[in-house]
Amino acid sequence: MSAAASTPLDPPVSSEAAPAKEKLPATWHLASGAASGAASVLILQPLDLIKTRVQQEPSKPVASTSRIAATAGEGGTAVLQSEAVQATRAQIARADIWSTTKAVVRADGVRGLWRGTVPTLYRNVPGVSLYFLSLSRLRDFVGKSSFFRPKRAATTSPGGKIKLTPIGDLLVGSTARTAVGFVLTPFTLLKTLSESTLSIPSSASATRPSTFTALRTLYSAGGLRSLWRGAVPTALRDAPGAGLFIVFYERGRRILGVSGDKGKGAVGGGLAGASASLASTLLTTPFDVLKTRRQLFPQQYTSLWSSIALVYRRSGLRGFWEGGGLRVVRKAGSAGIGWAVYEAVVVGLGEKRMKNRREMALARSGGG
Repeated sequence: MSAAASTPLDPPVSSEAAPAKEKLPATWHLASGAASGAASVLILQPLDLIKTRVQQEPSKPVASTSRIAATAGEGGTAVLQSEAVQATRAQIARADIWSTTKAVVRADGVRGLWRGTVPTLYRNVPGVSLYFLSLSRLRDFVGKSSFFRPKRAATTSPGGKIKLTPIGDLLVGSTARTAVGFVLTPFTLLKTLSESTLSIPSSASATRPSTFTALRTLYSAGGLRSLWRGAVPTALRDAPGAGLFIVFYERGRRILGVSGDKGKGAVGGGLAGASASLASTLLTTPFDVLKTRRQLFPQQYTSLWSSIALVYRRSGLRGFWEGGGLRVVRKAGSAGIGWAVYEAVVVGLGEKRMKNRREMALARSGGG
């Protein structure tokens, strides 16, 4: 979901107005998050790969070798490279979307458009699950403060969620996304490297390293710190992006009257999620560009401020929105898929299951 996605979140929790109401077990949040994260990755990975290629700067071919080289960047950070494939792909970067897509297919076949799927799954499946669960628990916690609760509104939003002010939504969304994103930064780094032209052999190569082999190589060359390269621009992208997303999503959800009990959760949640991602994604694309450059070229993009200056000097203001259109489409699709699955599973099936259990319990107690 970029989850974030890349992308991509606000699960329902019990109402403060009804403290006796049983909470939905954490396993429901985790399972629905995993399902929505996996679905969005498998469907939308080609858009993410092309976006990374468009944001990438041209790389200079170097002498061929039959081995995968671990090339240390500044601070000893490794970048896995296949020099034999590097020469044939160097011209892909900084091209338009269509020519980039054709170049990828020419080099790796259609299967190459899904390159980087495995590290993306490692990042998104647990990431979206933890994100959903964190939002549920944070909303419950933050909602206890009257400062974050609307003074002249219902205590819950449609579907039984605790209703927060825009500031509360912003705080909950940004905190959950930033924390989960930071923990999973090594997989984000490996995902970016895998999608770029600098990383690993083509899909047909028998010597392509596994995800954890690649992580061990990066760690051996640059230490633990190297696995969190690009964490600062990633946090600057995720914190406001996720916070704004939650604000827009909650407003859209209320406008659409989304309620799992009425069976409209999946459709309404998908529409609200896709719409909310448009504005939040556009506003945070510059930090996504900085994150990509920092992770791919640590020798040149040595810090946040030097990266900003270098992008501006080479491409002007337009450079900060490279790949923005692809990112908007992918994030909107990811949010729509993710929230449709989540609303269907948690708000629909989960809440209905708990309601049936409560009714059965009442019937048994009444019959005794």
